[in-house]
Amino acid sequence: MTAASSLATILRPLAAVGTFVVNQVRAYRSRAHIEATLDWEGLPIVFLDRQNTVWRVILIRATASRTEELVVAGGELQGRLIDAKGWMSLGNLEDYLQLPLTIPANRREEFRISGKSIARALRETVGSGPVLLRIVVHDYQHRRLTTEPVSVTCEMLEQERSS
Repeated sequence: MTAASSLATILRPLAAVGTFVVNQVRAYRSRAHIEATLDWEGLPIVFLDRQNTVWRVILIRATASRTEELVVAGGELQGRLIDAKGWMSLGNLEDYLQLPLTIPANRREEFRISGKSIARALRETVGSGPVLLRIVVHDYQHRRLTTEPVSVTCEMLEQERSS
C-alpha cells in the first residue's frame, strides 16, 4: 500500500462527512423557521421637545422556506419556570397577533408582542420569577415550528426607558 492510497483511504470518510454537513446546512437554510428575542420598540415619531420613550417587546422573526410561503394559522405562547419541567400555555397567539400571518416564499417577516401583555399573562399563570418563554406556531399543513426559549422576568418585560 502506497502513501497516496492510504491518504486517500483516510480522506474519503472525511469528504463524506463534509458533504453531509454542507447538505444539512443547506436543508436548514431552505426550510421555514422561527426565532424569538427580547427587543426594544418605540414610536416612529421623534419628539424634539420631550423624551422619547421605548419599551420592551418580544420580537418574532418568521422565515418562509425557499419554495413555499409560510402561513401561520395558529399557535401559542408558552412559559415555564427555569427549574420546572413542563411548559404552561400563556395564551393563544391570536390573543397577541392578528392571524393568519402570511410570509411569502424566501422572505423573513418580523412581528412584535408587547412585553407588558406577556408579563400580565406570566403573573397570572407561572409567577414573577425568572421564566423561559417560547412560541409555538402551526401552519395550515399542520407543521409545528418552535422557537428556542428566551429567558425573561416580568420586570424585564415591563421595562421602559427614555432617550
